[in-house]
Parts: sequence; structure tokens; C-alpha cells
Amino acid sequence: RYRTLAILLGFAGIMIILRPGIQIIQPAALVVLFATFCFASTYVFTRHMAATESPLTIIFYMNLVQLPIGFIASLPSWNYPTLESWPWILLIGLTGLGSHFCFAHAFRHADAAVVSPLDFMRLPLIALIGWAIYNESWDMMIFLGGIIIFSGNLINIFAEQKFTKK
Repeated sequence: RYRTLAILLGFAGIMIILRPGIQIIQPAALVVLFATFCFASTYVFTRHMAATESPLTIIFYMNLVQLPIGFIASLPSWNYPTLESWPWILLIGLTGLGSHFCFAHAFRHADAAVVSPLDFMRLPLIALIGWAIYNESWDMMIFLGGIIIFSGNLINIFAEQKFTKK
């Protein structure tokens, strides 16, 4: 019951931040929707594989699937990276690899209903980084959505602690 509430609060917070329906749907939004479906599928497959495979094996298969898809998607606008961009590319690659490792490891030790709401925190954190580094504007809807997502996480964490003590 608490896990469902946490997931619903996380989803509600995301919807408040994204505000679907206020703007005309752009073609890029459809790509994002498809990517969201693919990411949700990754949750399912990672959780299934975490029962029998190591996090490194899961990362290998994730990259095996994602690399060709990313390569094909980049072809229409491909530019060769400059020498100055290689350290950033390496940094993004390493942090992505670390993220996938933590993601696979989390599913090995916790249920998807516990891991998913924590992942929802990514959106308000991205907004915070956008504000701090790129001087993007914040509005009350981003703040409200972030508070709702954070509240869902607190409910989830406290409920999980309560159930593990029993």
C-alpha cells in the first residue's frame, strides 16, 4: 500500500513538473515518451536479471543493446568530437557506467517498488543542476513537484524500514 502511494506520488510530482497538456506536443516529446517506455522496460529486465546475474553482466547487456541504438540515432546529426570534448565524453561515460552499476546493484537488493520512487528524484535534481550551472529559471511547479516526489520517497523509505523490522 505504501509502495503504491510512493510510486503514485513520484509520478504525480513528475507530471506537475512536466505539465503535459499545457503546451502543444512537439515531435521531440514523442521521442521522450518512447525513451520513457524503453527505460521502464529496462527496469523490468534489470530486476529479472538481478536475481541471477552480476551487476557487471547486466551492464554488459545494457551496453550491448543501447550502443547500436544510440549509434543509429546519432547518424542523422553526427559530428566528430573535438579534442576538447573528449574529457567530457569520458566523464559522462564513466558516470553513466557508475549509474548503471548502482542501478543493477539496487535491484539485486531491493524491490522495484522501492528503487523506482528513488529514481524519480532525478528530475528535480536535474532541474536544480540546470538552475545552478546553466542559469535556467525555476518556477513554483518545479518546486511543488520536487516536494511531492521527495515526500513519496520519505513515505517509501519509512514504510520499507517498518516492514524490514517485522
